[in-house]
Amino acid sequence: MNTTEFTENVSSFDSLSNRSGTKPSKYFFSLPSRIREDRQAVSPVVAVFLMIGITVVLAAVLYSWAGTCDHRDMHTPIVLANCSRDANDDYIITITDVDTNIVTIQTVNYILLDEHSRAVPGEQGGVKDIANQKSKQLELNITFRDNDMDGNLSAGDTFKIIHISNGGIAFNGYALLLKFVITGDKMNGGGT
Repeated sequence: MNTTEFTENVSSFDSLSNRSGTKPSKYFFSLPSRIREDRQAVSPVVAVFLMIGITVVLAAVLYSWAGTCDHRDMHTPIVLANCSRDANDDYIITITDVDTNIVTIQTVNYILLDEHSRAVPGEQGGVKDIANQKSKQLELNITFRDNDMDGNLSAGDTFKIIHISNGGIAFNGYALLLKFVITGDKMNGGGT
């Protein structure tokens, strides 16, 4: 649309409005400005203070809610187990009891300790990493068998530690320590 067409359109509009003998009202081309005329509206300064106040209250509520998610006072489960030797002279540690209903294998770490209670290098990690693995295929010295296949540490599940005479690392005096990941505390006082 060029300037000439625009001018013609505006002048034709003016001629239509002038036929009735009245000029277009001031609201014809713009919206009414009632907001500007309303003296009871909240000023911008008060609005800013309200927004800051609401933000502070929400932050306090979130902080107090997040404080209830603290796991430091969570109870560390206690695991009871029996240790025996199988026909190959490997150590079998059978869990006999766990004092809580659910302890997932993702929340338990293991550490193999030597006869001086020092961690054996390379023989520590998450139970989930050694669960239901075949020791000979992966050359693992420690495996965990989740006998009920529920993903939890529960009665009847077993750890197998390969004896040194079978190419493993353990012999009498070694201990398997279980740690609860959430609290970092030990779950047992086990030995081999």
